[in-house]
Amino acid sequence: MNELKQYTHVTAADSDGSLRLRLAELQHLPMRLVLEVQVANFTVGTLMGLQPGAILATAAQQNEDLMLQVNGQPVGPVKFDVTGDNLAVRLTGIA
Repeated sequence: MNELKQYTHVTAADSDGSLRLRLAELQHLPMRLVLEVQVANFTVGTLMGLQPGAILATAAQQNEDLMLQVNGQPVGPVKFDVTGDNLAVRLTGIA
């Protein structure tokens, strides 16, 4: 907790009075990165009937961009990709 306190310092940055966080000090803090994919026609009954190996059809088209979010805020559109043996996403723009 003390570590977090030292990184919440805000200073006056510009002559126009705007404030600027000391971003260089915040770069190592973890963030939650989320990629949401909507599933078409998903119901409570569907959830209750899920079994290993179930395939859920999404509402997204094969080449459609999905929105990547960090801490609930949009970062930009992404497409699925593969890197080595891992599923990855490729950022295609900035929100």
